[in-house]
Amino acid sequence: MQKWRESLRNRHVYIAIIVLGVLLYGKSVFFDYTYVDDITIVEVNGEVLKHLSNLPKVFTSNLLLTVPNPHIYYRPLVNLLFMAEMQLTDNVLPVCHCTNILLHLLNCCLLYFLLLKFDVSKTHSGILSLIFCVLPIHASAIVWIPGRNDTFVTFFILLAFISLLDYAKTSRPVMLGRYAVFYFLGLLTKEIAVVLPILCLFELIFLKHERWNSKKVISVALCSGACIVLWLALRSLVHPQAFMQQPHYALMESLMTGMGAVVLYVGKVFLPLNLTVMPNINDQSLLYGYLSLLAIVLIIVIRGKKECLNILFGALWFVLFLLPAFLVSATFFEFRAYCSVVGIVLCIGRVLPSDNGRYRNVYSIGAVLILLFFAAVTWKTEDQYRDRMSYAKEAFLHAPDADEPYSILGGAYIDQGQSAAAEKVLLAGIQKRPSISTVHRMLGDVYAKRGDVLHAAQEYKISLQREPLHLYAYINYGKLCLQTGAYDQAVQLWKTSVAINPEFILGYYYLANYYIHTKGDPDSAMFFIREIQDHGSVVMPDLLEAVEALKTHRE
Repeated sequence: MQKWRESLRNRHVYIAIIVLGVLLYGKSVFFDYTYVDDITIVEVNGEVLKHLSNLPKVFTSNLLLTVPNPHIYYRPLVNLLFMAEMQLTDNVLPVCHCTNILLHLLNCCLLYFLLLKFDVSKTHSGILSLIFCVLPIHASAIVWIPGRNDTFVTFFILLAFISLLDYAKTSRPVMLGRYAVFYFLGLLTKEIAVVLPILCLFELIFLKHERWNSKKVISVALCSGACIVLWLALRSLVHPQAFMQQPHYALMESLMTGMGAVVLYVGKVFLPLNLTVMPNINDQSLLYGYLSLLAIVLIIVIRGKKECLNILFGALWFVLFLLPAFLVSATFFEFRAYCSVVGIVLCIGRVLPSDNGRYRNVYSIGAVLILLFFAAVTWKTEDQYRDRMSYAKEAFLHAPDADEPYSILGGAYIDQGQSAAAEKVLLAGIQKRPSISTVHRMLGDVYAKRGDVLHAAQEYKISLQREPLHLYAYINYGKLCLQTGAYDQAVQLWKTSVAINPEFILGYYYLANYYIHTKGDPDSAMFFIREIQDHGSVVMPDLLEAVEALKTHRE
């Protein structure tokens, strides 16, 4: 409590963080969707989340409520936050951007307080917190809606770690209980929180010099274990089809590739000159990472063995919070480093020389220059997430080896009615890698709009062969079949989509519309309308009116 009061007396630091953060990130409030994850998380999930009656569903579903996924993203608190925002207004996107900025500012303030608890000088704590505030690698975590997964979990991790330090100092059970609550909330926010107890035990044993068998160490280990068991029990409520079925050798291969990406992330933290929306090993140079590591090694040599444990703690924090992400993707999104960077800041704070008056002016000038440089880079980087086309062109330009940029830019051109440009991009993607199922589906959409039924059907079939769980391929292929009079095939395709994922509301809508407008069968239409209602979505009034009109006409 004394530390809280002491830190609040330095309110000028908190004011500086808030003012700087609002000025730097405020323009993102007016950003549109990038149509990569954010449209699904906000708009598609929003059909479920805007109804409070679906609150229990939040704790038994994947983050992507209506989209099948080979991985479990059990993040109920993220969806709970979206649900709360959706009660405020129908135009939720600006509110989401404001929340993202608020989460980042709260984390910067908590980081400042945590540095003070480590007995880092007020000057160094303030400077490091401000640098963390403007760090360019954080841009995507703050201005891109899906980035809140990492800012939100970092909020709980910081609170849990502060509670751990309070428990280490006072031995009060209430502090241990507070640690357990915040740690459990972190687990419900994002999976990476699972590694926090390793760092807590490292802090207790090696830096606080507690014995392995001391009461504090055992209590923290038991509390953490209980939280993990409860979290796993809740996580098991997610529908089994969401579980990742991947051989062990593939997981190990992903992990080894990811470990190489640590160098990439280090470079983006210290020399943020190659930031992009879809970073991967093949398209980005590791030079900045190796230069940064060389500088770190030189600092370690200069500082000597005295600070080796603090440096090891920072390195562990950085790597451990990145590890879970390495198991699920070969695209090393920059927002995933948000929590990891906290470890670097804590390490720097601990190993910096004391706030000696002789070097104060040098530190101040250097800090101002770093802040200005980082702020300028961040201001420019934010614009990559301004809207769909900005994101798509950035991905296509700087990630040619990845699959996604072709479908992202192709989809943007399709929605703008530029079918020739879309076809060119999509064919380039197929030439590069014929197995990209989404590109084949989108090429089918291009041909379908032109009336080229034969080639459209061919592309849809290839898409489904490559990826049998591609729900939108079933929907669009079904629409093509409906237009050509292949009614039974259209119905079968739409029924397959909801059989794959019973939460896929769009499939029920197409089936209901088919039985109303094509078959004139209100009873069958009502069956699918009830499915929509049973899955927590509100049925569009015109659909219900059409059913009633059809019943009246039949009578």
